[in-house]
Order: sequence, then C-alpha cells, then structure tokens
Amino acid sequence: MTTHLIRTIRLLVSTSVLATSATGRDSGENRMALSPADIQISQRCVTEHNVGDIALGLDNFGTIGPTYWTGTFDFFTGQPVRSCQYPIGSNQSYLWGGAIWVGGIIGTDTLVSVGVDGWNSGEELHADVEPLGAIRYRSTLSGNSAYSNGAVSHQDFLATYYDTCQYCTVDGALVRDWLDKRTHKPLNLRIDQRTYAWRYPWIDDAVIWDVSITNIGTTAISKACIGLYVDGDVKIASEDLGFLDDVTGFMGSTDIPGTACATQKPLPLAWIADNDGDLTTWGRQLPHVTGVAVLSDPAILGGPSYNWWTSSSAVRCDFGPMRRVNARDFGSGGTGTPLGDRNKYYILSNGDVDYDAVFGATIGDNDPIWLPRQGDLLPCDEGGDVRYLLSVGPFDLAPGQSVPFTFAYVGGKDLHTDPSNLQNLPLDPWRYYSHLNFTNLTNNAVWASWVYDNPGVDTDSDGYAGQFSVCNSDTIWTAGDGVPDFRAAFPPPRPGFTVKP
Repeated sequence: MTTHLIRTIRLLVSTSVLATSATGRDSGENRMALSPADIQISQRCVTEHNVGDIALGLDNFGTIGPTYWTGTFDFFTGQPVRSCQYPIGSNQSYLWGGAIWVGGIIGTDTLVSVGVDGWNSGEELHADVEPLGAIRYRSTLSGNSAYSNGAVSHQDFLATYYDTCQYCTVDGALVRDWLDKRTHKPLNLRIDQRTYAWRYPWIDDAVIWDVSITNIGTTAISKACIGLYVDGDVKIASEDLGFLDDVTGFMGSTDIPGTACATQKPLPLAWIADNDGDLTTWGRQLPHVTGVAVLSDPAILGGPSYNWWTSSSAVRCDFGPMRRVNARDFGSGGTGTPLGDRNKYYILSNGDVDYDAVFGATIGDNDPIWLPRQGDLLPCDEGGDVRYLLSVGPFDLAPGQSVPFTFAYVGGKDLHTDPSNLQNLPLDPWRYYSHLNFTNLTNNAVWASWVYDNPGVDTDSDGYAGQFSVCNSDTIWTAGDGVPDFRAAFPPPRPGFTVKP
C-alpha cells in the first residue's frame, strides 16, 4: 500500500508494452494475444468531453481522469485535459481518476484486468498502435469539422482497447500480481468504448459511456464482471490537499422529476462529494456532487455491487465494509485495499451494497450484517480518502460473445446548503443526510437514463414502449422498452419561410 503522494509518482506513465492484435479490429473477429516476442509500443491517446457543463477526461487505455497521464494533452486540441471539472469553467475538481475493471474465471484461474487500480498495478488494458489505436471524434453539429452522419451526440469519442498483454509495465517495471507474484494473465478481451456528450441543458451535466466487452479468446470466461473504479479526491484543482474529507454513498432508485405523484425509477447510482462543501471557506467552495449511474439493466448482467474503501498503510485505516456472510481475508491486515486479482474479483462480484460511508460509526460489534471495525471510530467516519467500485455481474462470456455495459458519469449541483451540517457527524448521520440535497444529481441521472432508452418509445416496433404509471389520470412514462436509443430530445428543425413585401 502506498500513500497518496507515492501513488501519484508511480503512475506517471507514458508508454507501455502491448501484444499487438491482428487486423479487422472492428469486425468482431476472434483474435488471441500474440506471443511475448510479438510486442510493440502503443500510445496513450487522451481527450476531454467539454461541450456541456462538465469537463471529463478519458483515454484509450480504459481510464478516466488525467492524473494517470501527467504531462499529456488533448489529442485533438493540444490543450491540458481536466479530470472532472464541475461546473465547467470553475476550479472545482471532482475526480482524481477512475478506470474500467473486468474480471472472470478461466479454468482454475481467477483473473482481473484493470485500466489502473490507483495504488499498485495498472496498464493492463491497451490500445493498438497508432493510427489504429487512436480515439476517433464525431459530432452531430453541422458546423463542426468532425460532423458525421453516423454521430450520436454533439461530442462522440470512440476508442478500442484490449486485454491481451502478458508483460504489462508501469514506469518500465513489470506489473506483478500482489497475491500470486506472477505477471499479468490476460482475459483476452476487446473493449469497444463509445462516449457521448450533449450541450442541451437537460443532459449537459452527464457523459454517457457505452462499453462493449468481447471475448476474443478461444476459452469461455465464466462468472465475468465489469465495473468502474472511482477515486474522487474532491478538491480545488490547483491545490494538492483536500482529498482527505470525502464521503460516498449509493441509492438504488430515484424520484421521477416533474411529477405530482411520488413515482420512483430503479436506477443504481453511486456518488462521491466533499463532506461539507467547504461552504465557510471563501473562494474554495465545493458544494456539488458527482456520481455514476448504471443505465444498462443490471437484471440482465447481474448485480449491481457497490463497494467503497479507504486505502492506507495503517492497517486500522485501510478499511472497507464487509458482510459477515461473505467476509474475505485480503492477506494484507486491512479490509480496504483489494490487492491482487483474487481480491479484486471479490470486490467486483460479491453482490454487496455497502452502507454509506458516514454510517460507519453506527456499526457496532453486535451488528447482525456487517463486521465491526478496529476501534470505535475511524478517521473516515467524518470523511476520508474514499473510493468506490460500482459493478455488474456475474455473467458468462463464450468465445466471440459480446456484452454491453452502459453507465453515465453525472454531476449534481448544490448538494450542500448548510454550513454547519458537519457537526452532525459521526454520531448522527441521519440528521446529516436530512441537510443534503440530492435532487439535481438524481434528476440529471434520470435524464441520462431517458436519453439512453427513451421512455414511451417502441424502438424495435414490437408493441412494447416501456414502463409507466398513472398520476391524476395522466400517463407518466418511467422507462423505455429496453432497447437503447442514445437519443436526446432536441429542438425541432427551423421551419423554412419566405418574406413577401
């Protein structure tokens, strides 16, 4: 385990070793990793979504946030890339970094591949060599140089990367599994990533990730899982500190906005924020919140699982909740940082939905569900350097088979409104929550889900247009037909007209 500073130094990565893939990358053909002798250097390609009210960086190596690519600039503009600036134009940062995690079982091996894990390993997902591996840019805006009839949003970024390398490196050193002391064992996957952003005010606080995972090997992957790891570090972007007082939580459903009746929509949503928004600090307020909402139906792939933890070299503070019924010994002394593939897979697949971080002080020695902590109170009970993993699964993946995983990275304004709310922690988290306002976050998450699958629209013309309820004799559509649309409501086309004197 490393401190936050050491973690920063270890992840200043520029290039990595990749087992190159054959041609036909967009055709869906099965391709195995080449032998260790067939290695080449692949280039990280970084860019930023910024057409809406949230600036969000990403790359073609399965990571989110520029912290892991220090010294790089936007592939298309040459400008510095922001991790997650929200609202756009502010100096507020709501993301240190995040990454795609994929796990599964092949034969007797339990394997996990990550874009990065934030402390020990990474660089296990790689793009092809340029130009094949470069991110592609499309736009529906007619005045944009990237305009394309095939575009989905105002700003589409398309990337393809692979889990095929057997000798992955970080800073030139081989990545080795902490538990098994071996080099990386790939799952042999192709990951096609499409991200969409709009400038319309009803969807400009979100970026939608549509990810397809394909087994390009010759062996089936059983009990596969996929998720997004997020280390928020909510702070002023120009400052080094500020990440030690974050809080995180989860909600499984949200209210439908704009209805007179109490109507809810199932929508798994994990979030992270500063513990008090620094409302009393002039010029350094952090009142907002960001989160990840799973848009694809978890009932199809399984899950979701929501796990949070704090990483620390002090065992007592390396902490994450564990249920009594499926507790696991990580072999590190702590219950937080999941070092090694087998521990990461446990976090990906355990099916747990952890209690929100601020409720830690309410978990006693005799709690029937959760294991007690080491000590009555922990530093993270009022906020800490927390991170979370939101995942779905398990599902089986046969050779050549693909599965989708779609989520939205969402911002919400004005979570914090009470400057004195922190005094309610750690002993009265219920009162603390009564002074938080999640309305904007949940509304934006619902709108993202409606863009993903338009409610009341029978996309595949099978006679089913989605779920609805009746409110005061009005039909309230809550969900679409299950067939993705990726279509935002937009103004009607400008009518043609002539002027006659």
